[in-house]
Amino acid sequence: MNHPTNIYLLGILMLFLQNCSEHDVNSSDVGQTKADMESSTTDTSIALSAKKDSIKWMLRNFNRCESIAPSNCTKQFSDLFGIYLNKGQYGDALSLVLSFEAKNLNDTLDQRKWSLYSKIALYNQMGNFQESLKFNDSLQVLSKHFENEGILIYAMRNRAMLYQKLGNPEKSYRILDSLLYSNERLDDFQKTQLINDLGMYAFYIGNYNMAINHYRTSFELSKGRADRAEFKGLYHANSAEAYIELKDYTAATRHLDSFYSLDQSLIPYPLRKSVFKYELRLAKAEDWGNERTEQLLDKLSKDQQQFYEDRYKKELDALSLEKEKTQKLFIEKQEVIVNRLEQRNRFFLLGGILILLIVGIFFNNYRQRKEHQVDVLLNQQRLLRTQMNPHFIFNTLSSLHHLIETNSGQASKYVLRFSRLLRRVLQNSMNNEVLLSDELSVIKDYLNLQQLRFPHRFKYSLFVDERIETEMVSIPPMLIQPFVENALEHGFGQISHVGHVQIAVKMDHNQPERFITCIITDDGSGLRTHSKKGFKSTSIQLISDFLKKRTGQEVKIINKDPDCGTGVIVELKIPIT
Repeated sequence: MNHPTNIYLLGILMLFLQNCSEHDVNSSDVGQTKADMESSTTDTSIALSAKKDSIKWMLRNFNRCESIAPSNCTKQFSDLFGIYLNKGQYGDALSLVLSFEAKNLNDTLDQRKWSLYSKIALYNQMGNFQESLKFNDSLQVLSKHFENEGILIYAMRNRAMLYQKLGNPEKSYRILDSLLYSNERLDDFQKTQLINDLGMYAFYIGNYNMAINHYRTSFELSKGRADRAEFKGLYHANSAEAYIELKDYTAATRHLDSFYSLDQSLIPYPLRKSVFKYELRLAKAEDWGNERTEQLLDKLSKDQQQFYEDRYKKELDALSLEKEKTQKLFIEKQEVIVNRLEQRNRFFLLGGILILLIVGIFFNNYRQRKEHQVDVLLNQQRLLRTQMNPHFIFNTLSSLHHLIETNSGQASKYVLRFSRLLRRVLQNSMNNEVLLSDELSVIKDYLNLQQLRFPHRFKYSLFVDERIETEMVSIPPMLIQPFVENALEHGFGQISHVGHVQIAVKMDHNQPERFITCIITDDGSGLRTHSKKGFKSTSIQLISDFLKKRTGQEVKIINKDPDCGTGVIVELKIPIT
């Protein structure tokens, strides 16, 4: 059973990633899904997190904010904390919180509440929900001490979320139900959020009719809001899923049709993605047939392409904005230095200006070289991802088309596994770096999917050096899968025996703190019978060029020693962080 779409529960993490000038905890977060919150798939600025020089600059400003501009400390802290949290750098995030708590700021409430927000977010992200709940209790005490109604409502809703994660949706429901009917000072928007949350927890409990009633009531209260289209989409998506659970497919179809009658450009992509999953479930339940299933997959492909185009534009805009900020800061620093020098005598002023010009020219040249190197690597990595995703989706849809024509029953299973795999591939490809454990999990899902397509063609094995902490190491995504695909499609295409592909991930002998080595071995027909397209494709060439610039070493693709039989060995040196 999927998770219902929720108006609020993107989680505390969004507080640090919205770049909100007033740090308002009562943001709507319309269209986010509970599943997205649990998997911590957060849309922060890729440009900001990728540029290490920018992070160093932000940290330097935060360390000095207490003496320069105390009012900006909270904003600088929340931005930097959000980056650490999004990158999984939990140790750096906790150290930053301790530094923030030690600062002597004027606004005691603001400092204390953001300290608690950050700890709740950190332990929630790490999966330690009991520890997160403990700090959330402290937040409730703080809200009552300062008689702050907004913080209290936020803390109560977050408490309900944590109990849901701990497997107790009944308690989550009771918490919000008590809050809704015991607090007479709630405005309509707060009631809208709480009632929608009650619908979600009623869904978790299994009371789908009650969930539908709550969704309808929340929808009625949202009338007159500027983001009405998003509320409509949320209402129809939630109701459709509840009716699917009730097996009332007519009502579910009616709500899905109402959802698609809305202007889709106003609907967030995660909400559209959730509705697509509901359609797949409805297609399976009502046995729509192969033609309608293919139409659904075609719609997903187009929606995903549009999402990537929009996201790429946002990334370019973010890079341009960051560059402008850096240039503006550099100019401001020069003006400050010049103003101070003017207060001294002429002799020291002339000498200082000369030194400043020399340092400025050197710094500007150094900064331009660094920015150029970062821009080249980021653009090359984006180009690689935009090449790999359509290539992967095209090959998988081609396989699905073949199964639909030959074995419709097997095709249904393939569609479900493909949708889960596609979701993970899209999540990984939206980041410059992903955890090694996530990338290997996608490889295993892909191999299992191919075994469903070719039950007796091959088997596989995966070995990871026990010294590598896969949950702590990050790598660029979609580097290993194309070589595994080559082994299956070309290496095993013309053999009579059951093929075997081996994937080994090992520590790099020379620089284990910077690189890992991945070796992919198959016992297929070897390089001489492989098609040129298989090993000279654009995607393979892009990966090789990218890794050579990042590691200084090309991808090695050679035939196995004849004494060991036929087959190919591929060796990649991959950068880690």
